[in-house]
Amino acid sequence: MMRGHGLLWMLVATLAACHPKTDTATSFPVPTPVGFVNDFAKILPDSSVRQATAIITDVKNSTKGEIAVITVPSLKGHSAFDASLTIARAWKVGWNGPPDDPRSNNGVLILIAPADHQIWIQLSDKANTFISNDEAKRIAGQVMAPLCKQQDCGDAVVAGVTSVANHFKERFGTTPK
Repeated sequence: MMRGHGLLWMLVATLAACHPKTDTATSFPVPTPVGFVNDFAKILPDSSVRQATAIITDVKNSTKGEIAVITVPSLKGHSAFDASLTIARAWKVGWNGPPDDPRSNNGVLILIAPADHQIWIQLSDKANTFISNDEAKRIAGQVMAPLCKQQDCGDAVVAGVTSVANHFKERFGTTPK
């Protein structure tokens, strides 16, 4: 990737994380999930998919929290926020347990759209009680974007998933791997 695109990755990740939350996510085409890590852009090495899947599985088993990852080639003119919200809702990311269970409805979706140089971390309302929007912006812009700008989105996904998993660990007192 050309050097100038590195700044673009960081700028877009930062600006995307600041997008105000609206309820207009209706028309992004939602693919059928194939697992916890869904590489529809075909940018992730198998080893990264396996590593991220293992971390996500551990979080789900130890906290009932759900993390999903999706890469799409392009956002097709949609905002990263709207696309990720549409996908998270369609996939129902977050265990649907009893409303009084603090582990219920804790879902996080990580979206990467390489053609648009965008990374977005979509938080459910309950996950947003222990992962702030600013922290999601930091993970996307400072942890993941620098790796993607070096064409290493596999390591970016593992780093992003690990960061999110650590928040689940802190919130629920468990030790994700």
